[in-house]
Amino acid sequence: MTSFPAIDDKRTAIWGWSYGGYVTAAALARDTKNVFQCGISVAPVTSWIYYDTVYTERYMGLPTPEDNLKAYEASDVTRLADNFKGKDFLLIHGTADDNVHYQQSMMLARALEKADVLFSSQV
Repeated sequence: MTSFPAIDDKRTAIWGWSYGGYVTAAALARDTKNVFQCGISVAPVTSWIYYDTVYTERYMGLPTPEDNLKAYEASDVTRLADNFKGKDFLLIHGTADDNVHYQQSMMLARALEKADVLFSSQV
């Protein structure tokens, strides 16, 4: 990004809603080069094992050792809570969301708290 003079690489952020919220959290947690200083996840899926099985299993298969359990575990951003340290993160979720349930954000919030990661949230 440093080749683009209009981009301030010290003030880059990422945000997304629903699947985009998952992508935001996953990108922020895996951002080893500190491309993003800030992330905003709105109604993110944080653990695919707890998301809509019809949708998830179509793309990921079954969450069993014989099928694709490792991918479910590897894509679970609650397992990456330590990686949010030093990043500004805002987690937003509506309690009446009937697609991505509020439980998804609360699982990530609990993981971040256990990892002693400072973050902001809006419910």
